[in-house]
Amino acid sequence: MAGLSALGWLAFLALWLLQAAVFWRGIESIKHFTEWAGPLIYVVMLALDLYLLQRVGFIHGLHAIKQSLSFTSVETSSRGAFSAFIMTITLTISYFSAPMLNFGDFARYAKNIKDIRRGNFWGLPVNFLAFTALTLSTIALTVPAFGVRITDPVETVSKTDNVTVIIIAILAFMIATAGINVVVNFVSASFDFSNLAPEKISWRAAGLLAAFLSVFITPWNLYNSPAAMHFTLDFLASLIGPFYGIIIADYFIVSDRSISVPDLYSLSPKGLYWYENGINRSTVLTLCLSASLANASGFLPILADFPGISWFVGCVAAILLYPWLSSENPETTQKAKYRS
Repeated sequence: MAGLSALGWLAFLALWLLQAAVFWRGIESIKHFTEWAGPLIYVVMLALDLYLLQRVGFIHGLHAIKQSLSFTSVETSSRGAFSAFIMTITLTISYFSAPMLNFGDFARYAKNIKDIRRGNFWGLPVNFLAFTALTLSTIALTVPAFGVRITDPVETVSKTDNVTVIIIAILAFMIATAGINVVVNFVSASFDFSNLAPEKISWRAAGLLAAFLSVFITPWNLYNSPAAMHFTLDFLASLIGPFYGIIIADYFIVSDRSISVPDLYSLSPKGLYWYENGINRSTVLTLCLSASLANASGFLPILADFPGISWFVGCVAAILLYPWLSSENPETTQKAKYRS
């Protein structure tokens, strides 16, 4: 039904309920849950690598990893290598574009900017590179271990001979997935829906609304089709890029890095960010124009080799358009008054 078997629905609902339970307990509960859910996946992946090394032999395993990570046997043109490099960058940014946009939902709870920078350093480049190396090593070891390259760690675990190991690993993957989904999907969506009508929609109610809507998207169907997944990421990036560009342009150019925090949370028509009936027309127009340009870029032959480029197009377009449209809009003059 809807692309899932009865067992699939059971697994999906179990994970859905786990995520909802963690979210319902509040931000502190989410913080504590992710503090150990994240490292748990490292433990499982390291254990899986050690198991595969023991299965194929330490020396043979290291040779397989080295051979897999070597590009000397890959024949490609300079243009092809450059295209692949750019494609990897654009797809990675498209994938992480949503977390970049909702970063403020978590940075707001930091004690100071030093903690934010330290967390970003260890959590982004260091963690990303370390986990990428660990994942690539696991994939490389599946070739000598099972005779075929396996990219899904869950499938790799299923091929082990120990039922206890399989159960523990699947539970760990489930907990880690719940931790990621709560952070990336629940929290941001709950703030967004709640901000539409804060006096009527509570943070928890907004989160549950997002959870129920996620069922109708049937995300498993997207992941089952790489083409559909890439198209979805590219389309979302064409919308998220302009949002990101507007935020950057507004803070650094239009507002000159000046923000009235009390007015951010004010619903008064006299508030600095009320604009016209609560809507900033410059922002809406910039979003529409930038998103249109970003989507149109996907049809240009010259950009055919760069899927995911829509994020960059939308972001740059918004950064250029928003200051100009704001200068033509009398609603933004109150910001100038605030800066002065």
